[in-house]
Amino acid sequence: MSVPCGALLTMAQIRSYQDWYRDGPLSTAPQHQRTLVPQEDRVFQAGPVQLINVSPPAGAVMEPPVPEYALNLLLRSAPLLRVGFNRRPRWLAVSPGSMVLTPPDTYCEFVADAPAHVLAVTMHKAVVEEFAEASGRRVLVRQEEAFRDPRVSDLVMKLWMALSEDAPGHLLYADQTLRELLMALAARGGERGPSRHGREQLANHTVRRLQDYVESSLAEELDVPVLAQVAGLSPAHFARAFAATVGMTPFRYVMARRLAHAREMLQRTRRSALDIALDAGFKTPSHFTARFRQEFGVTPREMRGDGRLVRGLEL
Repeated sequence: MSVPCGALLTMAQIRSYQDWYRDGPLSTAPQHQRTLVPQEDRVFQAGPVQLINVSPPAGAVMEPPVPEYALNLLLRSAPLLRVGFNRRPRWLAVSPGSMVLTPPDTYCEFVADAPAHVLAVTMHKAVVEEFAEASGRRVLVRQEEAFRDPRVSDLVMKLWMALSEDAPGHLLYADQTLRELLMALAARGGERGPSRHGREQLANHTVRRLQDYVESSLAEELDVPVLAQVAGLSPAHFARAFAATVGMTPFRYVMARRLAHAREMLQRTRRSALDIALDAGFKTPSHFTARFRQEFGVTPREMRGDGRLVRGLEL
């Protein structure tokens, strides 16, 4: 691990991840934006809450049907993930900060083309049912889906910090966090529209071809006709089938990939934010900053943590 220029602590002063989170260059950034959780398999048990830090390999991972819900916060993942609950996996478009909630007593299959890094909060179904009886609000998992919720991911990251540091009162904190998570998840349980007909789904090889094309063309001018041509479909059919397959429009998917690429470059390189913005397909710094803040809750400058001015433009 290296310390970015301008960090508040020197390498000699950093003794633990606790030091890094508390006093490092990202100390002012929202918790859910940090990706410096140690990438090692580890499990914390705190009363009714279990927090699992795991790095699944590329390929298929089948989780057994256990009597627990699992809220999976993706810290790293392939752009497209296939997830199936007791059935053939379906495509989900994901990026760092995306979450997937899995139901209890269900075979849950995850298929990815790259290794992942996940923080999973597991909750016994009896605890969830007790919450539902007491609050009158139920946590429902009707289908496989990926979602983003800064409040929920913030709760998961703060729980990780409390348990990994063995902070005083961590059992009470874990119980409080569990109830806040359940309230937030129950609020997402509104009615959904009917599922789309299977004939509108894109074939797996078409999805992979589109994924590869987008990743290699982020700096290019991409639109529905261009992507439809790659898929071998009419623009109208492609737009409908793409949204039905990955759960978001082509525009939203391309924008999410551009922002994820920019975030990775900000964290892994010392290139200027302006160069990164142009490389990710953004025409102006203001557009890049606005979209980045909307997606991740912080500006590119805050994500990097060094607060520098880039070519006279504050990003």
